[in-house]
Amino acid sequence: MTGACLPPDCDTVIPYEQLTRQDRHFSVSPGSFVPGRFIHRRGSDHAAGETLVPPETVIDSRVAAVAATIGATTLPVLRKPRVALFTTGDEVVDSTSRPADHEVRQSNAAALHCALSAAGALLTHYQHLPDNPDATVSAVEEYRDCDLIIFCGGISKGKYDFVRPALERLFGSPAFHGVAQRPGKPLAYWEGAPAVFALPGNPMSVQITFHRFVLPFLKAAQKQTPLPQMVSLGSKITFEPLLAYSIPVRTRRREALVTAQPLPLSNSGDFASSIQSDGFVELPAEYTSFPEGVLVPFRAWT
Repeated sequence: MTGACLPPDCDTVIPYEQLTRQDRHFSVSPGSFVPGRFIHRRGSDHAAGETLVPPETVIDSRVAAVAATIGATTLPVLRKPRVALFTTGDEVVDSTSRPADHEVRQSNAAALHCALSAAGALLTHYQHLPDNPDATVSAVEEYRDCDLIIFCGGISKGKYDFVRPALERLFGSPAFHGVAQRPGKPLAYWEGAPAVFALPGNPMSVQITFHRFVLPFLKAAQKQTPLPQMVSLGSKITFEPLLAYSIPVRTRRREALVTAQPLPLSNSGDFASSIQSDGFVELPAEYTSFPEGVLVPFRAWT
């Protein structure tokens, strides 16, 4: 049988399907007797001491199979990044509530909960904060032992945008505040332990800035370096401001080329229109016109 031990004093295997049976006798075709044929010698796949799975490899079904084969029942792994998430805004109510005319239901928390889980991070705390700097400082103070803190909203220049001054009381000046991009221009980042990302509050801005900035940060913490895929733009785009422009797209494969068809949104709060998209493309700030067929970076939602 396949995989059985070779009997003593034997040096060749003839597969059963190569035999011809006549009553109780078997005959073989010429050339079947090749010494050593169909024998897999012990230890012939890899040498003793050889590295089978290099460090910083993501554990998948192949790695699990190799580990089980060699009897490695436990493996050292990186700890999942611990994340505290805060959303802000007196106008934002729970998704189970009926909003008043001036209110909106909470969507960013649900979106980032899913995105963080898919990124391999551990969401250890979530809290919605009022537009109050003292409440913000008090809430964040309890979770400074996290690896990453994420804020949604309150980071622009409005009268009730208190996130930056509150975070400066705890962590000092940000590494940067403001990125020449649309959507997501008010994005801010604080280096250190914990690192802090403050994302704009509009749902589309949250989604794009998370995938463009926060996700690479989390992947780097897990020793991964995901790179955007290059795709062909499906139609011409003109964008006058000198800003990097991210726009949702629907991708289609045409032979060896992936084409991305832009799906313009009405505004940065219009995330529902992006449901038909697979991700977004990044158009650099150096140009205002992007012809059909030009190759551009693409980042998938999942």
